[in-house]
Amino acid sequence: MFSIQAEDREETSAGNGLSKEIKLTENPQESHGSLFDGTLQRLVLEYGLLHNNHENTGNVFDQALASSSDAVIELLPSGEIINANKSVSNTLGYESEELIGTNFFDLIFPEYRSVFQTRIKVGMESIIYQKLITENLILFRGKTKLNRIFSFESFFFPIYREGKMVFLSIVRRINQDGNLINRLQESANNYDALSETISEAIVRINENFKIIFANSAVKQVFGYEREELLGQSFSILFPESIFERYKEEFTKYFFIDQEHRNVSGLKKNVETLGKSKNRGVSPIEISFGNSRNFKGRSVTCIIRDISQRKTIERKLKHLAFHDKLTELGNRDLFNLDLASVLNSLSKGAMSALFFLDLDGFKQVNDTFGHDFGDELLIHTAKRIRRSLRQTDSIYRFGGDEFVILINGLKERSEASVIAQSVLSEIKRPFYLESMGTGTVVSIGVSIGIVLIPDDGTTATELVKNADLAMYQAKKDGKGRYIFFHSHLNSSAKERWEIEQGLKNAITKEELKLYYQPIVTSEGKVTGFEALARWFHPEIGAIPPAKFIPIAEESGLISILGNWVMERACRDLQIFNTESCSNLYVSFNLSAKQFEQKDLHGSIEKVIKRTGINPSNLRLEITETSIVKTPDNVVRVITALKEKFENIKFVLDDFGIGYSSLSYLSRMPIDSLKIDISFVRMLSDPVNYKVVTAIMNLAGSLNLDIVAEGIETEKQRDFFKERDCNYLQGYLFSKPFPRDDILDMLKSGALRC
Repeated sequence: MFSIQAEDREETSAGNGLSKEIKLTENPQESHGSLFDGTLQRLVLEYGLLHNNHENTGNVFDQALASSSDAVIELLPSGEIINANKSVSNTLGYESEELIGTNFFDLIFPEYRSVFQTRIKVGMESIIYQKLITENLILFRGKTKLNRIFSFESFFFPIYREGKMVFLSIVRRINQDGNLINRLQESANNYDALSETISEAIVRINENFKIIFANSAVKQVFGYEREELLGQSFSILFPESIFERYKEEFTKYFFIDQEHRNVSGLKKNVETLGKSKNRGVSPIEISFGNSRNFKGRSVTCIIRDISQRKTIERKLKHLAFHDKLTELGNRDLFNLDLASVLNSLSKGAMSALFFLDLDGFKQVNDTFGHDFGDELLIHTAKRIRRSLRQTDSIYRFGGDEFVILINGLKERSEASVIAQSVLSEIKRPFYLESMGTGTVVSIGVSIGIVLIPDDGTTATELVKNADLAMYQAKKDGKGRYIFFHSHLNSSAKERWEIEQGLKNAITKEELKLYYQPIVTSEGKVTGFEALARWFHPEIGAIPPAKFIPIAEESGLISILGNWVMERACRDLQIFNTESCSNLYVSFNLSAKQFEQKDLHGSIEKVIKRTGINPSNLRLEITETSIVKTPDNVVRVITALKEKFENIKFVLDDFGIGYSSLSYLSRMPIDSLKIDISFVRMLSDPVNYKVVTAIMNLAGSLNLDIVAEGIETEKQRDFFKERDCNYLQGYLFSKPFPRDDILDMLKSGALRC
């Protein structure tokens, strides 16, 4: 009597879900498993494992089945027979040609057909989920061509061949005569032929760990001829300590089939170290498959040399945890190492974290270019490394920021000695070759130090406090180190918070653009000045006078400036579409932006991306920009005017600097903006004369004039009487966000 046992099992390989494993057996007291050809089973099983990766095994497989003395029938899931070998005539009395096209189930007594149909269903699942089935023996009764009734055993197994799913039934009469051992040997020879087509080493061992079979590929993996391994202990292929470590686990593979390994905790594959004939050690991966026949239990091991794979994995891991430029550890490696330090810190032990920021690096980078800056960073990293002990670790956080982990400190003064060593190394001039000829540059470094665990017990807290101490070092004059303490200058804390917040303000949409109308003397709107506003979720509104200088010092001004340009140009396109006007927008370019070599390219990209007409742009520059880099300012303005003929430049805050008049005639600008401080103090006779002189000078140079900060009608009338071109101030309108400006344009509240 047959019984069906179903058990749910969770598969762990990718894509596998919950599958049913159904075992079909006859009465346990009448088991015939030991009589069946275990080698031929193994041939089919391992063909199913390997054929996807080794297409050339197909012919060998077909030849092995064709030459088998067992009847082999190939059928579709419907039961239709599509192929049969010559041995079916001895077993069933049919010629192979007679069976093709008939139904396999017609050979089986009706009460046994459901067993095969269930096995087909399970087999289809095994193909879909790539699930190996090792319980494949079915016992049944049927009749031959001459209507003689026999008991049969069938090894029934699904495979995927030539783009379709088929099943193999290897059939034998249970009571048929013949030399079974000879036939098993015949099948074993077929299995050996298949194994020779495989590039992986295949080794079969018995329960005493003696090698009873090896294919020729063992020479490629281990350097042995196959004959040298026969009869040897499996341990010959491993370093002694490795084999002893895994021996107990290896033993389990003799008794636990592949379908139950997840439940038992055994791995499908084992990665370990193998030992070659010349005693070299290399990483290997072993896949195990067990079987049992008249000779007892055995385990087949498919062994792969994974040295190349491990090398690639090491390289990928190195790339994942190291900075590409300096080869130092990166932020991710630092987080792992710091977590390890915090977890292993014993009572009374002390470590330190240094946060370093280079002084003067940005100026060197902007002056000589990024390639030069990269070379400087590489040499800086090497010098810092030389300043440290072997037990200390250095990481690059990005840009010109570095972090150092100092372990095994006995007292605070040891950290001071190391910090002073770093300062001295970086202070020495650098001789660099990137410019083609040797160039000497000098930079410094500011260091903030926290002691672990005194100054924090989490990575976030420690980095924040070290960063804060570093800011205090910069504030105190740079080129020095400072230990963190809870009473650090409140302004340094505020500055740190502003810079950290500014790094994410754009992506978090905390920054907004407000627009203040610029009008003619008659009150007609001709354009807007774009003004950045920052609304911090915790601090509240932060004025531009506070965050713009920090953006310049920290190198964030480029990101901020590009965002302002892009957003202002896109918003202006909307204003002009809604108002059917030809308004312009103006925004400020800081002195730091003019130090960037790619400013010209950044402006050009924004114009192309937004589609704005260059004649609708007014780019404001300050006297500070001119004084610091006059030649560069002229170069950028000239290049942009040559590319975009109608783009306009405005000299902002004119009159408050010391060198404006000497540079004014050289600047290819279009307008002067009179600073708000002069407008507010028109009642002062001196200011009155200065403003009058500025307006006369602008007129002689054919420059337009913009007076900002107009708050009273008296101020408006003063400039209107003197034919000032454009006015701006709260008398006409305060700055509004984009949506409010749109509403006012649509309603006519702003007259264009």
